[in-house]
Amino acid sequence: MEINPPLPVRIWGLDFNYATIFMSLVVSFILILVFYLATRQLKMVPGRLQALVEIIAEFFDNILTQTFGKERGRRYLSIIGTLFLFICLSNMIGLLPIPQFRIFGFPIPEFVEPTRDYNTPFALMVFVLFLVHGSEIRTKGLWGYTKTYFKPYFIAPYMFPMNILGRIGHLLSLHFRLFGNIFGGAVIIMLVNQGWAVIFPPVPLIVNVFFGLFVGLIQAFVFTILVISYTAVAIAEE
Repeated sequence: MEINPPLPVRIWGLDFNYATIFMSLVVSFILILVFYLATRQLKMVPGRLQALVEIIAEFFDNILTQTFGKERGRRYLSIIGTLFLFICLSNMIGLLPIPQFRIFGFPIPEFVEPTRDYNTPFALMVFVLFLVHGSEIRTKGLWGYTKTYFKPYFIAPYMFPMNILGRIGHLLSLHFRLFGNIFGGAVIIMLVNQGWAVIFPPVPLIVNVFFGLFVGLIQAFVFTILVISYTAVAIAEE
């Protein structure tokens, strides 16, 4: 099994990006490990790791409570928190300077951002689709959900396709915003590394930190806030 070309794994006639799958599993494993270590021995006076997890949880708990109310907001806390942390770490994992190598012949790819591959933002978009529309069906019922596509009713034949296109556009904007920013940042980093690494070494470091930390964090936060907003609008009472 070779890491290159970009789509080296073929299963049942389908090509899979090995590096993206591997890095997604690495991100998931890191999150599981961090939360296990942070919560295995909870203390009234938290340590640094527990305190960090509590700060993140409290931050999103406040946002969700203000948006949905306390009872309903708590239902979304684990989903929204996990979504944010997965995207955030996926955007930043490429900062680790770990090159391609092998362990007992098993290929370990170079650490790259899973969100740089358009398939990852697309999968996240599909997850959000089920989250938003599933929440709306659960809140309004199937008939109440269906009726929203025909409003306003006096021009229902025109509004039905427009409402469908509008909802598709919301989801596609999530996909392209995340993929475009992370992929574009990766291209800029590559160009800067090639042109400035010898001339002025601090420049590539600054660019890597900017796109890896700052842009990665901002894009994860924007993605998550938009998901909260779309869900809130979908389940809003008429």
